[in-house]
Amino acid sequence: EKAGKYFYWEREGTQKTKLEEMKSKGELEKYIADLPDWSKMREEEYWDENGKEFSYEYVLLQDRVYFDEIMQKESIIRKGLYRKHINFELNKQANIWKLYNL
Repeated sequence: EKAGKYFYWEREGTQKTKLEEMKSKGELEKYIADLPDWSKMREEEYWDENGKEFSYEYVLLQDRVYFDEIMQKESIIRKGLYRKHINFELNKQANIWKLYNL
């Protein structure tokens, strides 16, 4: 409930649902534990002054099968080194940065 409030207003509902689904599957604690330490984040160039993007590298230790919503089929992410991005948008009314996506 509280975590959903940290997301940018237009994404709050979908992200809150995502977090609730993780919690019901018992995956939320692991997800939180796997979030990177801010000292390992790198700020990326971003085209919009009201947005910021940070990235970090992580290692996937084994292949992972997932359902690709766009392709409507199962796909595989191969083990290896990857870079993930986290975006923030400025809420101008409150003058605070909120998560746009994780």
